[in-house]
Parts: sequence; structure tokens; C-alpha cells
Amino acid sequence: MNLNQIESKFGKYAKENWSQIAEVIFDIATENPDDCLTHIRCVYGLHNILLEEDVSVNFIEIYSPKLLTVYQEGQKRFLESPDYLFFVVSILLLAVWYFGLYDDL
Repeated sequence: MNLNQIESKFGKYAKENWSQIAEVIFDIATENPDDCLTHIRCVYGLHNILLEEDVSVNFIEIYSPKLLTVYQEGQKRFLESPDYLFFVVSILLLAVWYFGLYDDL
């Protein structure tokens, strides 16, 4: 399964094996550490599953730390990339708590 196939499943609210899909996304991010676009898509994919799909609390407890890992690895590698910063901040703003950030205003 690739990212195009995974992304085509989003928004349909169908029963999917989201754990398997999340593992594939995590593996893709791990296998492509220097690909900025892939990292953006992996952050988006994990984030989308956590927020938009029908997953259990147990799933959230397992995969929110994995999302944080993908995000942190991307930050290390792509902090100077305007594309990375633009897209990740756009994603991040929807649920900052998954990224270890909190709005204390």
C-alpha cells in the first residue's frame, strides 16, 4: 500500500484496518527520512486518522506518540524548508496537543 492508496480511503468513514494503515504510514516515514513531501504526507495521514476516522481510545494512545515521532523527525530534518513549515503548521493547528504543544493563552 502506498500513500496515494491510503489517502484515497480518507473521508469515506468506511471500516478500515486503521492500525495496519497507520503502521504503513509510519514505516513509509521511517524508510524515507530525507523526503520532505513524504514526511508532510505522513504527518497528514496519521493526523487525519487520529482526528477524522472512527478509531478507539486505545488506537489514539498507541498512534498519537507515533505521530509525534514523525513530526519531531521532520522538524529535525526540514526546519529550514518553507514547504514543510507551511504544510505542517497548517496540519498542526487543528490539534496542537498531538504535537506536544499547548495553547496557554
